[in-house]
Amino acid sequence: MKRILINAGILFLLCLSAAGASAAERLEISFTYPSFKGDFYASGLVAFPPGAVGDENQLKVVNAAGLEVATNVKVRETWFDGSLLSADITFAANSSRPDRYHLVYGGDTLRAKRLGETAVLPVSAFSVGGAARTVETMDMPVGQINVRVDRSPDIRYYWHLVPLTALLFLTVIRSRRTSR
Repeated sequence: MKRILINAGILFLLCLSAAGASAAERLEISFTYPSFKGDFYASGLVAFPPGAVGDENQLKVVNAAGLEVATNVKVRETWFDGSLLSADITFAANSSRPDRYHLVYGGDTLRAKRLGETAVLPVSAFSVGGAARTVETMDMPVGQINVRVDRSPDIRYYWHLVPLTALLFLTVIRSRRTSR
């Protein structure tokens, strides 16, 4: 009887540890492609449950073919156990070649491709798992901006010289008085 209880306890512990090992989660990323043809960044704030993502290297973005896409991950908040609560995720996409993207995190997921220096490109906000988008960006053409630098020799341009000259004058007078 004792042996049966010990075996049942060991089997129970093995089942618990197998259930505790989380498999990788896969969420669909949804965003609208811009009207122009070319490259742009898809960016969004993603929240995770406690313990789901240990660090920023345990999440990645993959396309429909399952190939990893280079991403930039910035951790915004962490849970009490050190796992990620929320992170800004940015990756490059192209409106000439629309594709479906998924966020994969947890389990044995490791990010291999990192997005290096980001270029100046338009940004489209995304959401995961059918949630509402957190931020919607707007590009507003403002036209031409003219900048004029005035280098005229005006007294206001050299205002800082007046107190410096006064301090220098007082220092010279003081040194002459003390030297006598």
